[in-house]
Amino acid sequence: MRKGWLCAALILTALLLCGCGNDPAPGDAPPTAAPPTFAPAQAPSGPAAEAVNKRLAPYQAELSRVAAQSGASAAYTVPEEMLEQMSRDAAAAEALPAEGFWRFTVREAGSHTYQFTAMDVYAADPSLLSATPDPDDEAPQDRQLMGDYDVSGGGEFIRTRAYAFTEDLSSGTAELTDTLNGETTGHELFSFALRDGRLYFVDAAMDLTAGLDGLENTGRRLMAVGYLAEGSLDVMEYEAAASDPLPDPASLDYAALLSAVTPLTRVSDQNGRIILFP
Repeated sequence: MRKGWLCAALILTALLLCGCGNDPAPGDAPPTAAPPTFAPAQAPSGPAAEAVNKRLAPYQAELSRVAAQSGASAAYTVPEEMLEQMSRDAAAAEALPAEGFWRFTVREAGSHTYQFTAMDVYAADPSLLSATPDPDDEAPQDRQLMGDYDVSGGGEFIRTRAYAFTEDLSSGTAELTDTLNGETTGHELFSFALRDGRLYFVDAAMDLTAGLDGLENTGRRLMAVGYLAEGSLDVMEYEAAASDPLPDPASLDYAALLSAVTPLTRVSDQNGRIILFP
């Protein structure tokens, strides 16, 4: 129903806009209401960044070629994004490899509250004011109903990222977890392995849906699985039950997996022939 969809949109918008900050020190003054300023993002430096750049270098031309034509899915960017996030976190934490591994965890936390009304949604999309409801939906939306849509909440947000990568970034895992007031609101497990020049990867993210009472775990995972190679790549997304075992990139038979699941999206570039699905 349209009313439920609007509430869900409000909740998702609110959670996306909350963000996470560092823990405030005891006795810190409350933040002022001044508008935030943003400094240009700086590329990380140090041994982790050098290792990431070296690992990704063979695939940059392929990633750029696919990016120029791909509109179906951005799943092929997952390894690059994960490795670059690791380099930023390593620089911020001043982490260094030990005994052949990068092993470290970063934690971001903050107390945040939010409140959104239907006016926020209508301001972003004025066409909703005159939207015609579906036959089984409630009455058409109008300004008099704006008081029905008031979403507020928040609390203690904690985001952790734990890394266990080999020093040369030939394999490893990263686990990302978000919690709100002690309840898990996001979980992602990324793993990769270099085999015969191909960087195979598996990314499993907890699938959430927006309900009237907040985000709800569907009991399923959104999977992004594939490989990057110099001059080619093949990456797909599909859904899997949370109880299903995760593929291991160190032994993944990608062709067999592709034939065993129903892809939601797929990007394939073989010998310069790019195939996009859907």
